[in-house]
Amino acid sequence: MSVAAATRLQQQLPASTVVSVGDREADLYELLLAAQGQPHGARLLVHAERTRRMTQDHDALWDFMQAQPVAGVLALSVPRRATAQARTAQLQVRCTGVRLPRPSRPCARRCA
Repeated sequence: MSVAAATRLQQQLPASTVVSVGDREADLYELLLAAQGQPHGARLLVHAERTRRMTQDHDALWDFMQAQPVAGVLALSVPRRATAQARTAQLQVRCTGVRLPRPSRPCARRCA
């Protein structure tokens, strides 16, 4: 679902919170910027593909997130694979708001 579609749905459901969830392919500055431009729109949750440079106070996104408190722990069943046995993985959930600098590529400069 696009940010625009999620925002339209949010406007139709003002008593609810609509969250648009994106996997690593959604880790784009332009998408984050579009979501930021809709302050009363849907929330955006993105699985970051790679760590990112942050501000001078915080060097890298993943290091910064690792320093955040654990908000919850989930147990996930991981099925057996050809070379690995089935197991239960413990997933730690951490969350916080962050500010990322604009990338230097031309499209990002036009979008800001």
